[in-house]
Amino acid sequence: MHGALCFPISRLPIFKRLAPCTWHYFQAVVLVADHGESLVEHDELLQHGWFVYQPTVRVPLVVRLPDPPTGRAGTRVSAEACSVDVAPTLLELAGVAAAGEDFDRRSLAPELGLRAARPDEAGDLRREGCFTVGPRANHPYALRRRGFELVVTPAGMPSDPRAPKDAVSEDPERVQLFDLAADPAEAVDLAARRPDLAEPMQAAVMRLRSRFRSNGWRW
Repeated sequence: MHGALCFPISRLPIFKRLAPCTWHYFQAVVLVADHGESLVEHDELLQHGWFVYQPTVRVPLVVRLPDPPTGRAGTRVSAEACSVDVAPTLLELAGVAAAGEDFDRRSLAPELGLRAARPDEAGDLRREGCFTVGPRANHPYALRRRGFELVVTPAGMPSDPRAPKDAVSEDPERVQLFDLAADPAEAVDLAARRPDLAEPMQAAVMRLRSRFRSNGWRW
């Protein structure tokens, strides 16, 4: 998920099913996806459950407000947004306080033009960037931060996405770093050339992994 979008109702057919007279019942309508789909990128054909490259993890986020701030309707926001930001955003729009140490998030209200950003309002992990976690024990995981994405593939995971779900290999751990602005196809691995970026991002991924395992996850 990269960039939030405030969009006029007339532009999206799915919103036309909601009669304009019913909009006063809603605080907001949000359109988002749980995953993308890889067509041929990285040899992953018509799949979304193996790799964590951009084709399968970057999804749209469309927010329709009943009374958007002046000049904000139809505006595309370039700031990074994560799926975990959707729930706290909806809670804030509904006037519900989001409390609790385990609710690691950041509301997108500032990006929607509803208020100014507050210092340190994101949780510890959310401040690291946007994480991607797969469902399998040998699944790769990723961190996107300030235009770069780090992909860590655990040792023993096959590089062929057509391999059986429980397959293992003798491959060592693989770390890849991509500049998403200069290389949106994620074809040029910068990990060896930019250890100043790759190493702290990998350390952040390990902190996330430790948090998950402390909560009973097998990941």
